[in-house]
Amino acid sequence: MKEHNIFFKRIMENTNHFFKMVSAAVYEKEEKRRLLKASDAAKYATSHAIAAYASEHLENIFLEAAEQHHIDLPEDFHKDSVLHVLTEAYTFGGHTRCVERWIDLDSEKRTHSCILLAQKADWPDRLKKCVELSGGRFVIADTSATILDNALRLRELASQFECVILHTHPDDPTALLAFGTEDFKRPVVLFNHADHIFWLGVSIADCVADLSSHGRALSLSRRKVAQAEFLGIPVDSSVKHHGDRDSARKNIGFFPNAKIVFSSGSAAKYIPARGLAFYDTLDFLLASDPKVAVVIVGIHHANKNFRQLQKKYPDRLYLLGNLDNSTDYQTCLACADLVLDSFPIGGGTAVIDAINAEKPVLTMNSGQSDFLIRTSALCTTVGEFKTKSQTMLNSPANSEALVRELQVSLASYNGVEVWRQNLQKVLAALPKQHHIHRFDTSDAPHEPTEDQISSCCWIQGNIADRFSIKNLMKKICRIKWKKKRKELWVLGFKVMDRQKIFG
Repeated sequence: MKEHNIFFKRIMENTNHFFKMVSAAVYEKEEKRRLLKASDAAKYATSHAIAAYASEHLENIFLEAAEQHHIDLPEDFHKDSVLHVLTEAYTFGGHTRCVERWIDLDSEKRTHSCILLAQKADWPDRLKKCVELSGGRFVIADTSATILDNALRLRELASQFECVILHTHPDDPTALLAFGTEDFKRPVVLFNHADHIFWLGVSIADCVADLSSHGRALSLSRRKVAQAEFLGIPVDSSVKHHGDRDSARKNIGFFPNAKIVFSSGSAAKYIPARGLAFYDTLDFLLASDPKVAVVIVGIHHANKNFRQLQKKYPDRLYLLGNLDNSTDYQTCLACADLVLDSFPIGGGTAVIDAINAEKPVLTMNSGQSDFLIRTSALCTTVGEFKTKSQTMLNSPANSEALVRELQVSLASYNGVEVWRQNLQKVLAALPKQHHIHRFDTSDAPHEPTEDQISSCCWIQGNIADRFSIKNLMKKICRIKWKKKRKELWVLGFKVMDRQKIFG
C-alpha cells in the first residue's frame, strides 16, 4: 500500500507538470515555438506516467497548425489501397512484425504501401518485401526536412490511398499535422499498439483498432475516441515451422536434457514494479533445479536489474540482447521448454509466436490479450507463477495440455480468419470521408489506472530520486529561448543551439 501511494503521488506530480507544459504551449503566440512546446509536452507525457491518456488541448495546437497550412491534394485515389504510416521500423520486437503480418494476411484483397517518417537505422528487409509483394510502394521520408514539411508531404501522399493506417510512435505529431484538417478526405485508422500509455491522434482517428477488450474500454472511456473496434494482433502461423527443439539446441549448443526457460521483451518491460520482479522468479527456478537454463531476448548482458543474477548463474542465464525476428530469434524460441511472458509489462507478438511454436506460455498480465487471460496460462500471484513454471518444466503432460488450450483459445480469439473478420469490421466502421473528432476528456475518470501505476515504475523519469545526478543536472542546466531558437546553457556557457524542427 505504501509503494502504491508513492507511485500515485508521483503520477499526480507528473500530471500537474504535464498540464503546465500544455498550458505554456497553448498560450505561446508564435507558431514554431508553440509547436515545439507542444511536442515537448507530448514527449514528456509518453516518457512519464501521467493520469491522462489523451489531451484535447494539446492536440488542438497541432490541429490549428494543420488548418493553417493548405496544399493542393489529388481528388482521385487508388481503390483497395492502404498506406501504413510508421515513425520507425525495426528488425526486432513486435511493433514492425504487426505491420508485416497485417500486410501478409490482407495482401490478397488490398495493395499495401508504407512510409517511414523518421527512420534512423536500416529498415527491415522483410517489411519492404511484404510491401512490394502486395504491389505497394515503400517510402522513406526525408529526415533532414522539418516535421511540418514531412507532414504536408504525407498529406499529399496519403490522399492517393483509400485509407490510412497509423502505427506511429505515441508522441509523434506528424500525423496530426498531416491529417488534422478536413481538406484531407481519406479515412484514418489508428492501430493502438501503445494502449497502456498516453498518445497523440484521438482527433484524427476515424476508428481506433484495439488489441484487447481492455484496451478498447480505455479508448472509449479515457481517451473519448470517436470509434473503437477490437482487432487484435495479426498472427503469423508460419512461426512454428522454424525448426524442432532438438535441432535448434544442437545449432546453439545447449544440452539436449536442459530445461530451457525463454522470455523476450524490451528491458523496460522487466523493471520491477509494486513488488513484482521477474528476476526473482528466475532465481527461484534456477536455484531449484540445476538443469534449468534461462534465455532472454531483448535484454543485454550489462542490464543492471539482471547483473547480480548473471553473476550467480554465469553458465545458465543468457541475456542475448536484440535478435533479428526472422532468424536467430526463432531459433532461440524453438529451444524452449517454457515461455514466460515479461512482467510487469507483458508482450503481444512474442506470446503469439510462442503459442504458434507449440510452447507452453505463462503470464502475470491480466490486462493483456483476451486469448491469453481466459486460459490457465494466467497467474494471479507470483507464487502461482513460480509453481506453475515448475509444473510445466517437470510435467510433459501438463505442458502439452496448456499448449493445446492456448492454441484453441488463440484460434478462437485471434486466429487468422478471425483477425481478417475483425479487420473487415474495422474498415466497415470507417466513414466515407475523414472527419476531425473534437473530443472532450473533462468527464473522463481522472484517477490513475492500474496500467499507469505499473508504468510509473518503469518508464523514464519516475524511479529516479529527486537528488539523483539527473535531477542535479537540471539545477545547473537551463533552456533559453533566443531569436526563436532553443538554446542549452550549462554553468553559464551555451553548449547547444537547437534547430527549428518545425521550419
